Amino acid sequence: MDKRLARVGVFVCATGIFYFSVLKAPKITLHLNHMDKLEHMAAYALLGFFLIKARFKGLSITMVVILASLFGGVMEIIQYFHPSREASVWDELANIVGAILGSILGRRYG
Repeated sequence: MDKRLARVGVFVCATGIFYFSVLKAPKITLHLNHMDKLEHMAAYALLGFFLIKARFKGLSITMVVILASLFGGVMEIIQYFHPSREASVWDELANIVGAILGSILGRRYG
């Protein structure tokens, strides 16, 4: 994958995560078996994948996971102060797991 395309992917993923985490008002839905955790893992797996593929100088899998985790942590902190949102340590854990999976897949494939 071309690193420029991957960098666009990083921007799109980060913007999408920000939008759905902070700006978009949540709809009241029935959560089936913690489906939101799978959504968190998928979003951060994409972010981790594109961060690895973007080949930023000096960015290892460990650094990708740290960066994605910090970004997810900031999103959870913002949600804590947002009146219609709820921050969760479990969401952050799902973010970390997704970032790990995505960065490993990005390094191994593509």
